[in-house]
Amino acid sequence: MGAVIGAFAATQLTDSVIRGLFILYMVVTIADCLLRKGFLTKPARTALSPATVAVGGPIIGVIAAMLGVGGSVMTVPLLRRQGYEMKHCVSAANPLSIPVAVVATVLYSYLGAGKVSGPEYFGYVNLLILGVLLVAGITGIVFAKRVLPGIDDRLHARIYIVLLLGVLIAICL
Repeated sequence: MGAVIGAFAATQLTDSVIRGLFILYMVVTIADCLLRKGFLTKPARTALSPATVAVGGPIIGVIAAMLGVGGSVMTVPLLRRQGYEMKHCVSAANPLSIPVAVVATVLYSYLGAGKVSGPEYFGYVNLLILGVLLVAGITGIVFAKRVLPGIDDRLHARIYIVLLLGVLIAICL
């Protein structure tokens, strides 16, 4: 449901507003990971509250679909603060991002029909970029499956933040 709302909301915003919101979101997420307790050092495990489960998923879907930021960027810090090791946060968050990505992609294809020209576009979806992202994502999963179990949890949390910084720098440039 969140992905549906986010996709429709994004079509009402200008590119510069979406980009600005994306940058703001990344800055807030990075600052939250660095400054608030519970990310760099894993706390004791606690259960997600019913309110977080009921409201958190749709909010993640809205933000992910509207800004084009993967839902895992919100899910990993959430699960980390609940006391999960980074490898478990990542392995849980990535599949949870798939329904949001699929719903948003279908909607962007439909909502952008006839609005973007070019042979590589299907609605608002650039099929070439989609293909590159799919190949890179699958490659990343294979790499992570082999490497993550051997990485220290605290180092993994720091690497995660460095990767978020890389995304922030790329979008700013």
